[in-house]
Amino acid sequence: MSLAESIQHELDDQSDAVDPKSHTTIGAYKRILHNRLVPRWGKQVALGIEPLEIEQWLKAVKKEERLENPTVDKMRRVMSLVYKSGMRYGLIPRDEASNPLRFVRCKTTSEYETLILTPKQAFDLLMALPEPERTLTLLAAATGLRVSECLGLQWQDVDFLKHQIFVRRTWVSSRVGLPKSAASKAPVPMQGSCRTGIRRRRTRNRETGCLPVAG
Repeated sequence: MSLAESIQHELDDQSDAVDPKSHTTIGAYKRILHNRLVPRWGKQVALGIEPLEIEQWLKAVKKEERLENPTVDKMRRVMSLVYKSGMRYGLIPRDEASNPLRFVRCKTTSEYETLILTPKQAFDLLMALPEPERTLTLLAAATGLRVSECLGLQWQDVDFLKHQIFVRRTWVSSRVGLPKSAASKAPVPMQGSCRTGIRRRRTRNRETGCLPVAG
């Protein structure tokens, strides 16, 4: 069986799953499958691919394209899912040796170095941003919400009396989705400058039911 056949089964798995992943996650999987795995491995027999071959390929791609470790590791994990899908459908034996990715070493930690700003630098940066980027940045920094959760907010989700924000949806790639986890749905405190910034935005957008950070 070629790896391409197992890749097709993995795509079918994602489409027919009882608890499917988000459309952004599935989109990322498909890009890796179509742009990375099929061109390099699609025509090869799945059980004939060696761990060191995969390891050398990942290292070469990382070097040539200057990819971060987590990006390379995602490619490794998606390729491993392809083999697991093949096992699920009985296309390859259901044993450890049939999945070469179990023996592929790959760094997972990012080499990114965090840049720490002083309070003054952070404030100056915030003030230099135009709207609605300024309110979006303030909202995300003050609450810890994901950008997709901030963009998914509507005025009905903001309780100015109790100083709380309720995350009920996300907005990614022009599509409405559900929060990532049950914990994400818990009310988020809205305090200090964040509350002031959102109130100011509310005054400007009083006639619409748009997102608090929308233009």
